[in-house]
Amino acid sequence: MRLWRMVVAAMVFAALGGCAHCEYRVIQEARAPDGAPKAVAYASMCGVMVTNASHVSILRPSARAKGRSNVFVGSLTEPDVARGPYGGPAVAIRWRGNDTLQVDYDTAAVVWRQGRFRDVTVVYGQIPTRKKNP
Repeated sequence: MRLWRMVVAAMVFAALGGCAHCEYRVIQEARAPDGAPKAVAYASMCGVMVTNASHVSILRPSARAKGRSNVFVGSLTEPDVARGPYGGPAVAIRWRGNDTLQVDYDTAAVVWRQGRFRDVTVVYGQIPTRKKNP
């Protein structure tokens, strides 16, 4: 089990660099109350041999989310955990003001996260893990 977690963690960190063979899908997008910047929660799907991951990035309003995440990357290691949209862990975002972003993620996720990006403070909460139906 510990080796499996290490392998998945390595895949999460590899996902930080993006991949030419990955597909990216937006899960949620939220603009700061003043309209700039925006936060985007998105999924990377990189084929059957790589774990799908959920990402969060803070971007300019006109930018698209893909490749490298600048705030959060999460992946699931437990096979019996229900997955969020597109196979990664559940993630939700919301602004708590112009300079504070709330990122909530599945408690079962193996994560990489930043507490600050440029002028934005990022705070984290947890979404209770749901088990798959037997």
